[in-house]
Amino acid sequence: MRTESITATSANLKWGSPEEGASFILRYSLASPVSWDSVHVMTDTVFLLEDLQPETVYLWSVMSSCLGGNHSGWATRQNFETSPVANEKDDSHGLHVYTTPGQLHLLNPAALPLGRVWIYGTDGHLHGCYQVDSTENVLIRTELSMQVAIVLVESQGRIYRFKVLVY
Repeated sequence: MRTESITATSANLKWGSPEEGASFILRYSLASPVSWDSVHVMTDTVFLLEDLQPETVYLWSVMSSCLGGNHSGWATRQNFETSPVANEKDDSHGLHVYTTPGQLHLLNPAALPLGRVWIYGTDGHLHGCYQVDSTENVLIRTELSMQVAIVLVESQGRIYRFKVLVY
């Protein structure tokens, strides 16, 4: 059993099969408090676990259900920690980007003249382009939730790039 491709909000769980035609029950939980959620019976030996919280430890285990109705019992628990997604700032210019549910906050203590703001998904899809024209802090409402976003902020011909988790 192994955990691969861990991000801030997902992890790829993989395990071996004891015999041809076996099916599996996968369970996972926060490490604390432990409260197992089960994934339906499946025949694949890989599962992409999504909608996780960043910087959080999770446990998981799998049980095989072999031909003839026999069950293996739960395999030894595995654990992994999701990656952090920091609210980012550009200390040299004073910009800071963070999120709250449904909102993107641009803190601008240096009063830089902000022009446009673009919000992209990590897949490159443009989710919004905003002409803010402000030297103040800016609040942008967004429909995005539980995903990493790339925020580009234009000021005086320069582009500042931030990666944030939108809750």
